[in-house]
Amino acid sequence: FEMVNVFTCANGNCVPYSQVCNLVDDCGDGTDEDGCNNHIVCSDKSLLKKSYMPLSSLCDGKYDCLDLSDETSCCERELINDMALKVSSWFIGTLSMVLNGIIPVRNLYTIKSVRTFSALTDKVLITLISVGDWLVGIYLFCLASIDVYFGKNFCLRQYDWLVSTQCSILGVVSTVGSQISLFSMTVLSITRIVRISQGLSVPGPVNKKCYVLVASIIFVTLGTSIALAVIPLESYFEDIFVNALYYPDIKFLRALITKNSFKQALTSYYEKTRLPISSFSWSSIKSLIRGMFTNDYEGISYKVVGFYGNDPVCLFKFFVAPDEPQTSYSWFLLGFNFVCFGIISISYAAVFIITSTSSSSLSQGATGSLVRSRNSRLQRKISIIILTDFLCWVPFIIVSFLHTMGTVDASPWYALLSILILPINS
Repeated sequence: FEMVNVFTCANGNCVPYSQVCNLVDDCGDGTDEDGCNNHIVCSDKSLLKKSYMPLSSLCDGKYDCLDLSDETSCCERELINDMALKVSSWFIGTLSMVLNGIIPVRNLYTIKSVRTFSALTDKVLITLISVGDWLVGIYLFCLASIDVYFGKNFCLRQYDWLVSTQCSILGVVSTVGSQISLFSMTVLSITRIVRISQGLSVPGPVNKKCYVLVASIIFVTLGTSIALAVIPLESYFEDIFVNALYYPDIKFLRALITKNSFKQALTSYYEKTRLPISSFSWSSIKSLIRGMFTNDYEGISYKVVGFYGNDPVCLFKFFVAPDEPQTSYSWFLLGFNFVCFGIISISYAAVFIITSTSSSSLSQGATGSLVRSRNSRLQRKISIIILTDFLCWVPFIIVSFLHTMGTVDASPWYALLSILILPINS
């Protein structure tokens, strides 16, 4: 027998030398590939044989190994990548929780002693602002904790995180907190300009009508904030807010598959079967995908990549392209918040002008000195309020506009903006 061109395997089998280092376990024990340097070995232990991929597949941005090891082994991404942002999320989150947790407790303790409607309104609105800022602190603290929990393993588990209920809850908490704070600040600004414009009239006492009005303010503020945050999670609106689907149990579909990718695949598949496709709604896509697989073992399961799963920090999807279905909703909220910022700025500017004008006749002597001192303190407070509101929302609006216009790709900036910019008011 001619044995010159035959490779002897460790298990006693023999294979031609042409099958050595060909990325296939021909021996059955892997010895025909073990000494080769032209491949990587996938680490999926569920396979009966070792799986090999060419070196060019390593870190090329595509998952070739069924266990994703060709990408996750070289991926160094964490939930929060930058060390400065990690420290900031712990510091700002803890500070916001502690300090904003004190104000509601203090106000609720002293609210029984309130005797006027204006004082009651102030206490309730300031409490709501603190609750909103406290929720933003909770968001940052949880984000920092989850970052520590995943650590260096985030790459391997990032898809599971993006489709998780925890990510959606975190996004809702962040959105509700920031909106409660902004809406309450807007109402507080309006009530103060109304009160100042009424001059020296005596504030009305607290009565049943006052309690109804305050309760209405609380209900509208909380209800609107919660509604804006949870609408994207409603399955009725899935064609607007769902970003992709994820099939964790199908190893060759281990990626987030968008609607456009499904369109291409389904069109190609069903053209061969000559079955017409009436629509590409998410419900139709899920039904068509089920038709491509066997119903054995209870079919296939999927998870939805929702509105808050667009980035690991699970923030509201502010950065949208013109052709994305979420664009109108995202810009509705940004526009609404910009109007709120305008109301706050105009109201507090008017408060300062009115108080300065009304006190000009008292500018002489000791009384005038007290008035000037009071106005100076008021001006500083107004400046800080307007500045923090400006730094909080205007950068989001500007960056979102530039992203929508295609001038910049702001997608990588979610972590920076969610940790350092959004919590400025908090």
